[in-house]
Amino acid sequence: MPWARRQRSLKRFRAVREVSRYPVILKVSATQDYVAIARGVVTFAEAIAINSVAWEKVFPKKKSPLAKLEARLKRDTGAGGGEAVFPQGSSVL
Repeated sequence: MPWARRQRSLKRFRAVREVSRYPVILKVSATQDYVAIARGVVTFAEAIAINSVAWEKVFPKKKSPLAKLEARLKRDTGAGGGEAVFPQGSSVL
């Protein structure tokens, strides 16, 4: 994510946090510069959650279970999350 876009996103996140009476959790992709994002929100985010990890990052030699759907839709839809990818996914991060 380009620096200017990241700054705009952080500004919006901070604005939401300032008016929310609930904890705000920032959800980011494992493919984003999540370390830089975390550093930017560390003073005002209650938590940061990393979204599902792209299938090919966790299982580079395995075909996605969604490969047929992806081919039909002509786009990438597959990602893994939860216990299924935790051991491998955490090593990617």
